[in-house]
Amino acid sequence: MNSIQKKSLVIALILSLQQLLVVIYPNLLGWLLMTMLITIIATLRYFFKVKYVKKEIVESLKFLLLPVLFNFGGILYIQSLSVDIVRFAILVIFGIINYLLFVALRRVFNLEDRAAKTQRNLLVSVSILSIFFNLSVLFKLYITSSVDSKISLPLSAVVLITGGIFFLISYFLAWENGINQKKFLPYNIVIALLGMEIAWVSSIWIINYPIYVNFEKASLLGTPLPAVILSIIFYFSWGIVSHKAEKSLTKNVIIEYIVFTVLFLTILFVSAKWLPQI
Repeated sequence: MNSIQKKSLVIALILSLQQLLVVIYPNLLGWLLMTMLITIIATLRYFFKVKYVKKEIVESLKFLLLPVLFNFGGILYIQSLSVDIVRFAILVIFGIINYLLFVALRRVFNLEDRAAKTQRNLLVSVSILSIFFNLSVLFKLYITSSVDSKISLPLSAVVLITGGIFFLISYFLAWENGINQKKFLPYNIVIALLGMEIAWVSSIWIINYPIYVNFEKASLLGTPLPAVILSIIFYFSWGIVSHKAEKSLTKNVIIEYIVFTVLFLTILFVSAKWLPQI
């Protein structure tokens, strides 16, 4: 095990311990999220060896977008689960993914290493998971607000937050791939607008996947269908747009993304139980 792997393991273990404390002591959620943020920021010096120079620090903060979104969205998603054994199982998986994530981030930290295909594919996978976790929590809150007057989350906020998450994730992926940000900005905006539109349209499906018989129970359990749909849509839009930006978009690539996207959506729509049932 080299030094990068050892340091990645240390970071993953610290984050796993903090996530475990969130599960055990949910009342300390705010404080523990703050300590997680401090831990992730501290990796700039400990892991990425960033010098205490304002310009270098600001530039390197971009690398923290994915770890923050992944860990914050993930722990909030775990908190929304009701089965303890599932929570702890996902915590273990999170620890493994965090280890692999920081190894990949360290590899692509240097521009000359950004062509590492395995690491880039891993970052795309973690990005899609980040979208899924964050939007699952967001839509659970929105679904719950429809049956609980104590919680207020307007649809406009859901749409804007979805667009923001899409934009940040696509921005991060484009940047770590070395794509010119100014030229890619219109694509980032298109991806964000697409996410916002899908979020607005899918808001009519006040159901979870898998669905439960009791409507109010369904607002608290299961996975919101829009979160799954939006994750699949991001996979499709980012794949097409990134290949277009890299000038590697071919007919076969388009067919591949269309086939997989249609297949995933078909399985999702066929297996879900739609409400209201007549």
